[in-house]
Amino acid sequence: MRARQSLALGSAIAAGITGASAAPSLAAPPVVTVNGLDPGPGITGSTYTFSGSFRSAAAIKDVRIVLCRVPTPSSPMCTDYVTSTGGTYGSAWSALGATIATNDLRSGTYRLPVSGLRNGNYLLAAYASDATTDKGPRAYLRFTAKVAAVAGQRFVTILWGKSMWQPAADPNCTDTAGSRTLGQNAVDLRSRGLFGVGGVVVNRTPESGLTCYVGGSAASLQPSWTELARLRDVFGWRFVSQGMNYTDMTTLKTDAERFAESAATLPAFVAHGHTRAWGAFNYPNNRQDLPAQRVVTKSFAFGRVYSGGVNTRASVSTFPYAMSTNSVNGGRCNNPRLPCYSMSVDANRRTTSVDELKQVLHPAAQGWGVVQYYRIVERSRGRIGDTFAWNCSPKDWRDRWTSLPELTCRESMLEALDGRDRGATAADPSMVAEAWNLRPWGR
Repeated sequence: MRARQSLALGSAIAAGITGASAAPSLAAPPVVTVNGLDPGPGITGSTYTFSGSFRSAAAIKDVRIVLCRVPTPSSPMCTDYVTSTGGTYGSAWSALGATIATNDLRSGTYRLPVSGLRNGNYLLAAYASDATTDKGPRAYLRFTAKVAAVAGQRFVTILWGKSMWQPAADPNCTDTAGSRTLGQNAVDLRSRGLFGVGGVVVNRTPESGLTCYVGGSAASLQPSWTELARLRDVFGWRFVSQGMNYTDMTTLKTDAERFAESAATLPAFVAHGHTRAWGAFNYPNNRQDLPAQRVVTKSFAFGRVYSGGVNTRASVSTFPYAMSTNSVNGGRCNNPRLPCYSMSVDANRRTTSVDELKQVLHPAAQGWGVVQYYRIVERSRGRIGDTFAWNCSPKDWRDRWTSLPELTCRESMLEALDGRDRGATAADPSMVAEAWNLRPWGR
């Protein structure tokens, strides 16, 4: 429904720009005008008061404003909407009520102050309702917000590789004891003022329900677009592309193939109400080369690369616009006095240091820390040597272990998140791209 609402408004805006007439009504509909911006078509700063006038043959009920961002200055299609006068944004169609000044309820002026605008191109549509017309003809205004970067601004991003819903012990995904769902993880993040950014493999994502996916050394329940929409709408999560089929980009031979695996996924996100996927492309299995980067960076602001997770504005501002990401691993414990220190683990992984993650989540001024989790487990299950086992109970994170690299102890995750810099802004990649003027269009 949200995608249809977005498309409907975009079509209405396009019709208004080309001069198409509104549907006829029994009485003359209310007419709204919008004042131009002064000076010129740009806003410098994050606060502006939109204003105009109205006239109506019947008693006016209200004047409402739809304010949305568009990819380019001339585009008729909204990406996301301003959903409050405090500058919150969402993917669902939203209209804000303006304050009316009138003596006779048939003519007057209106105003709507909005703060917290972000960088970008905007399209405004104003309309009035009266006693006989629910929504009168729209008046339109285009403008660009040019918000200066905040001195010392810093960001943190919590990624989720492949957005797996819940790990399972068996290939039928029936044994999930001790493992956390993505929904439960979302509650943990929200209670700390955070949200997740999930990578999505498009052709592994059904429209509804949960499916069992077996890949690598473990199985997991895979969420549908329905679950992803709930994470977005209830918990504020954002989603980025992790490929159409999770194909190794370095094996593709032509730019058409590279495009089909990467940029061609974006319409699927928009169709499901996720309009911010352009922020980053999570190269499947971290595999990338120069030909892949040349294609990807034309449509995505950043490309994920596994590294320390520490970024600066300067480091992400040049090709290949790499988003350094700390891939959080489970595996052997970090206490050499315990048997778990030398136990057998796939890829010889050792549990990522909580202290290291805390450092990543303390970015410097004009810095950006990015960490990526996969599947979360808690307490304890099984013993060393079992294929699906862990011990997350020890008080010291150095004593904790998991049998698989993509399993991480909830206890360690919360310890790292609680040790972050609370002054850093929780952000998805598109928010960082906008703050630092690194949008992909026009490259």
